[in-house]
Amino acid sequence: MEFSPGATVLAAGNGFGKSALIKSLYDTFGADPHRIDESWRKAHAISAVDFEVASEAYTAMKIAGTYMVFDATGQKILQTTSVTRELSPFMADLLDFRLLMTDKREQVLIPPPAYAFAPFCIDQDKSWSEPWKPFHGMYLPNSAASLAEYHSGLKPNAYYVARAERDRLAVRTSGSASTASRVPRCTRANSFRATRNGNLFRPEGFRGRNEQSLGRVFGTSRPTEFPPGKTIRID
Repeated sequence: MEFSPGATVLAAGNGFGKSALIKSLYDTFGADPHRIDESWRKAHAISAVDFEVASEAYTAMKIAGTYMVFDATGQKILQTTSVTRELSPFMADLLDFRLLMTDKREQVLIPPPAYAFAPFCIDQDKSWSEPWKPFHGMYLPNSAASLAEYHSGLKPNAYYVARAERDRLAVRTSGSASTASRVPRCTRANSFRATRNGNLFRPEGFRGRNEQSLGRVFGTSRPTEFPPGKTIRID
């Protein structure tokens, strides 16, 4: 079926498959509808949608639980059975959908494609009673508020791009500070043990003990058998 660039109206009586057709469009992109007619489900239909993004042509296809995307030349650029791990980030990049959300384990992630299409679908199963839930599996906490803020432009792409960069820098800074803070603690611990035992650390004596240890490892009593600068491999 072909759709015009403008609005397309589907007119038919009950049971002719209007809802099944619309739901299949979204389902092809990974937005799972709440309910599909039993007859349509038993038909094991294969769906394919030709679409354009920034004047670039693509084809999305769903066969059973497998999602595929092809470019304008017919080259397959994605094949996956995982919506969360693979289809979600792929569609987010393709559609420039930068919304980030937090799951119940407080892990930041890219929401499923259903979140990108949420404002464009009002179904007759849930949309009348629960706002921002036109698809099944919209499980992330505070979904309604996050969707309203993002799609209304209150918190657009730029907000989430900046937040992601802030979080990246915070993790990097935290890691550097943690590494730096461990050094003084180790130094103080070594100093404490040395002082308590009455044996102060002397660098000139450490080399001798190190050479003796090497001698025991390689079965030699003369550390000078190892020329300075020579690399010794232990298998």
